[in-house]
Amino acid sequence: MSTQLQTSRAYRWRLIWPLVLAATVIFSGCAQMTGGKPSATGVPSPADNLAAVRAAELSELNQTLISCSGVGKLTVKREGRVFLNDRVAWVGAAPDKLSLVVFVSGFPALRFASDGSWFYLIEPGESKPRFERMRASDSALARIIGIQITFEEIVSLLRGRVPLADFSTARLTPGTVDRGDELTLKKWWGAQEKIWLEAGGSRPLRMERCERSGSQRYRVVFNESMRIDGYRVPRRLGIFAGAETEFSLVIDRYLPNPEVSPEMFVLTPIQ
Repeated sequence: MSTQLQTSRAYRWRLIWPLVLAATVIFSGCAQMTGGKPSATGVPSPADNLAAVRAAELSELNQTLISCSGVGKLTVKREGRVFLNDRVAWVGAAPDKLSLVVFVSGFPALRFASDGSWFYLIEPGESKPRFERMRASDSALARIIGIQITFEEIVSLLRGRVPLADFSTARLTPGTVDRGDELTLKKWWGAQEKIWLEAGGSRPLRMERCERSGSQRYRVVFNESMRIDGYRVPRRLGIFAGAETEFSLVIDRYLPNPEVSPEMFVLTPIQ
């Protein structure tokens, strides 16, 4: 190797060596600050893992309970005013089929139904009952009960399930015996749904469904439940929007998995 080449390499090394030394000091300091271990960013915490387990348990709740029917008492309040406080009979089927009849003085009066595509309404009138047929949109049921809840969500509740919002992350916050553990289902913009579970367990106590803005759309209180044919189903169910809007159902009789037909969820004008 020529003397000129050796001199050139030595000169370049003298230029690079201070940079190598500085980098060594910087990275050594960073290793000391982080304990010399790579960051665990992105690795779920034990609480996140348990949240995923709880969400999975809720999604499997009463999966084989496909249809249900029952009799009870329905109370509907809108802005503090009682619209209904009468006997009711209903039949529902997954995912979004529902037919309900309200009895006034023992006679069928208000009726509404959805076959998943259409919403039907028969309402008493002075001369003859009024009949309506419209698309089964998310706002159709809100016309009756004043709460922004879908047919799929209300049928899910009647089946003893908790309607789960679409979510990307879940977080479980342990709570007290009175308050229960808080399961929060989130999208990137914030909370989609909050579910309070029995402390240390998976039995739902209440839930809140959130708007994208973060405000509450509605809340559900699972007041009482009962066991029928191995299923835990509601005995008392309360759905609320604000302080003065309410859809409450007290169930006297409940039949799991009755036979249903498409005709049950279609209404036609009364002649």
